[in-house]
Amino acid sequence: MSLKPYFKVLQNHDFTKLWISQIASQLTNYLLSFVVLIRVFALTGSSMAVGVIISVFGLATIFFGSLAGVYSDRFDRKWILTVINFAQAVTVAFFLFFDSYLAMVIIAFIYSALNQFYLPAEAPSIPDLVPKSEILIANSYFASTGSLSLIVGFASAGPLYIFFGASGVYIIAVALLLIAGFATLFLPPLS
Repeated sequence: MSLKPYFKVLQNHDFTKLWISQIASQLTNYLLSFVVLIRVFALTGSSMAVGVIISVFGLATIFFGSLAGVYSDRFDRKWILTVINFAQAVTVAFFLFFDSYLAMVIIAFIYSALNQFYLPAEAPSIPDLVPKSEILIANSYFASTGSLSLIVGFASAGPLYIFFGASGVYIIAVALLLIAGFATLFLPPLS
């Protein structure tokens, strides 16, 4: 099996920008999921409080998941991706200034709600960026990235938290989301 088609897809700069955005965004999701749960437990000492924060992530999906799909079909997905990445960066920055349990619940809900608008705009953008003959390979990059981001995000969250504390991880997350935002900012229109 030749690797040439896989390298050819990466030579498509627009696809690579979208892929960089996906990598940075998904790494952020998994880093934050881990660190927010640790921080909530450190603040409250309650596994019930941890359960509530997990539920908050899920509630955003229930409230905004269906609505988000409609918006991704009606508006230019480039701008949805870009605005969401930058809005999530600002949202995560609030973790640096508000370290109470209630603030974490609210910030986590907003972050997760924004993510509901990012997800349906991301993968459907692939056919706008690659030729039909390369869609399968492009999709395989996205699928692999999803699994690798989960492993790398969760595996690195603990050590990053130990070395840099929660604030350090939040700063890394903001930086990753800014990278994701700038990557999508330079995409062509995605109808």
